Amino acid sequence: MRTALLTLSLMLIAASAFAQPVPAEFYHSLDELYQELYDLEAASPERIAVDSVGHSEQDNLPILLVKISDDVAVDYDRPTVLIVGHIHGEEILGIEIILEAITQLTTDNHSEFRGRREQLEMYFIPTMNPEGLQVVFGDGPGLVHGPDRSYRKNKHINMNDGVFKYQVGLGNDTSGVDLNRNWGLNWFHGDSLFHYLDEAERYDYYRGAHPFSESETRVVREMHELVQPLYGITYHSSRSGTFSEKLYYPWKYGGEQTPKYAPDIDVLSDIGDNCAAQIIATDGGHYVPAPSSGRNAKMHDWTYAAGNWINLEIEVGLAVLQPDDEAAKDQIVEGNLPGIYYLMDRARGLEDIPGSSGYLEVHVQDQQGQPLVAEVFTPDFWDGYLSPRYTDPIFGVHRRPLLSQNHTIITRAFGYGPDTSVVYVGPDGPSPYTITLTRKPHSWLHLRAIDVNEDAIPATFIVHRDFGSDTLDVPTGDWGGNMPHGDYTVEMWSDGYIPKVESFTMDGAFYLRLGLVEPDNIVFDDFEAGVPPRWTNTGDFDWAQSGFESYSGDYSLKSDPDLFLDVNTTGTVTVHYDIPTGLESLALTGMVNYDLEPDYDFCYVQISSDGSNWTDVDTYNGVSDWRQFLIELQDYLDEDDVYVRWTVTTDESENDRGVFLDDMALLYSSEFLSVDEETVRPLTWTFHPAYPNPFNPSTRLSFDLAEATDVTLIVYDLTGREVVRIVDDHLLAGPHHTDLDMSSFASGMYFARINAGPMNETKKIVLMK
Repeated sequence: MRTALLTLSLMLIAASAFAQPVPAEFYHSLDELYQELYDLEAASPERIAVDSVGHSEQDNLPILLVKISDDVAVDYDRPTVLIVGHIHGEEILGIEIILEAITQLTTDNHSEFRGRREQLEMYFIPTMNPEGLQVVFGDGPGLVHGPDRSYRKNKHINMNDGVFKYQVGLGNDTSGVDLNRNWGLNWFHGDSLFHYLDEAERYDYYRGAHPFSESETRVVREMHELVQPLYGITYHSSRSGTFSEKLYYPWKYGGEQTPKYAPDIDVLSDIGDNCAAQIIATDGGHYVPAPSSGRNAKMHDWTYAAGNWINLEIEVGLAVLQPDDEAAKDQIVEGNLPGIYYLMDRARGLEDIPGSSGYLEVHVQDQQGQPLVAEVFTPDFWDGYLSPRYTDPIFGVHRRPLLSQNHTIITRAFGYGPDTSVVYVGPDGPSPYTITLTRKPHSWLHLRAIDVNEDAIPATFIVHRDFGSDTLDVPTGDWGGNMPHGDYTVEMWSDGYIPKVESFTMDGAFYLRLGLVEPDNIVFDDFEAGVPPRWTNTGDFDWAQSGFESYSGDYSLKSDPDLFLDVNTTGTVTVHYDIPTGLESLALTGMVNYDLEPDYDFCYVQISSDGSNWTDVDTYNGVSDWRQFLIELQDYLDEDDVYVRWTVTTDESENDRGVFLDDMALLYSSEFLSVDEETVRPLTWTFHPAYPNPFNPSTRLSFDLAEATDVTLIVYDLTGREVVRIVDDHLLAGPHHTDLDMSSFASGMYFARINAGPMNETKKIVLMK
């Protein structure tokens, strides 16, 4: 941990770092590093490819990805590894380690290196922080103070004045973002710009404006999503020496009294312990493995949570981050190479590799043998921190280290029936399985939002389905698509209308029309002027106006006015609404944002008509950015009162920010448009008779389409001459109508002809003035 007690030692370390203006000549600057990589590529283009995969945040410097295999022009279905050499500017030993590994893997023809090239896809990002590396070497624009060998971050200009602001030595650099505090897991626990834990290192650990605010972290995120590494390493060095020659893997949160481990902790420790045992420390021993404990948006925690991409954080060398003795540097490099090769050979499945866990290798395909993107769920190794694990889109494969034993896996993809299998994972290398999913029957689904005049209105449809939801912005108010049979819940939203929600089971072509009405009144709370008296508190803490987060304006309502919740507490806020008589439509909407420790801290949403008997509505857990919610209150139309409450509970450790509410709106109306039997029906091809007919001067022509198609609807006179083309467009499945105005035409008989898919029909219409 960073504490004020380290200040003196840090100052001494900083002083030693300035023994010379730039690192010794045997370290690689950015230009030297990139040139050496390009030289290797030129010498062995079939074995190594060097490509720019993105650019740095401030100076637009290229970030290079190196690929090594026996034929880099081909993407093979092989286990992958991804090694990142450099994330903090001053920690340059990792660059030297990764460059030596790249050189050996490219040029060495011994059997172990040939085997790695032939059995693996190996990827390297020598530096994800080219800007920080340039500051250390005194290269690049804006370095008015020369090189800074203790610079840590990128060069993001935070003060919006166009000037890169840094000071030589530890801390005090108001420019820059710490790229190991900018990841999407536990980001709020990192340092904000002007809130820091140690005076000697002011601003050095700044997390950035938001998760993945920096192009560098976005690039590395995208590379993980692309190559889906089985194993990986990110190299660091400890400026204080506290973490020197240690290896960290995910995670042990909660402290010694209430430890909360990653679900795969046994596998993670097996990998980390055995990898550390291969790395030779400067005293001849080995690196020390341990689960990480800090919840502050570090990369290796995010990679595991986001995709089960096992990334080991290795702190190389001692407190002198850039030893001026070349022999000392070489000793660190040579001592760390076995750690890289251990992970590679473990991925190859060599039987003599230390360890007690192999990995699951699942190929998922459809009934035609084509690869599918599918979720592979292992229920025994899961918690709320983890995102779903998916097969890759090219080969349909998912690889995941698991203990050597039987495992239940559930494989599922939207539009397909799920598969539940019990598989055995052996102690060495891959245990391959092929899962074939059966496609569900599909039919056409048509959604339409209408107003009181039965006209379609612009709407947003939120379609809740198996394994997720889809948000569809539909300016026309009509949407159609081929959807699998199953259960759905659809929310319909339109500006200026009371939203609705409808659930249904789809087992054939289906048409859902929901009528939306405008509210007669809105009871609105945005908390800009404080918390209205209709909101009351009970419990250990008060919900209060907060400026930490807001959806609109400057304020919201937050559970507990402090930044983070206290442990072992419960706090409830209740809003009470008086309900007018004579209502037909009633709903509560609002915006919610929450940050609650996954699986341990919760927010329970409930409604009541008397404040004593409560009905559960929703439960919040984990992390969510601002999202809109809807609580339909149609069952409370005959009540005098409605109460809605949010109750937050925390456990004994690891406090998070809690829940934010904003833009709360009770909407009600004396009108209601329902869904009746005739508006929920299978779709057919139908051209309805005009109504009215005869007419003067206008009539309505209506037709139903069983599927999306090109449509023409043309009116002809008795001679067969086209007099008006009403429709000439590609239309979605479902009902349609158009109003025909013939005020400028003479009285008489006309013919309306429609051509749409298999439907070619003519209707006689009579204009009678």
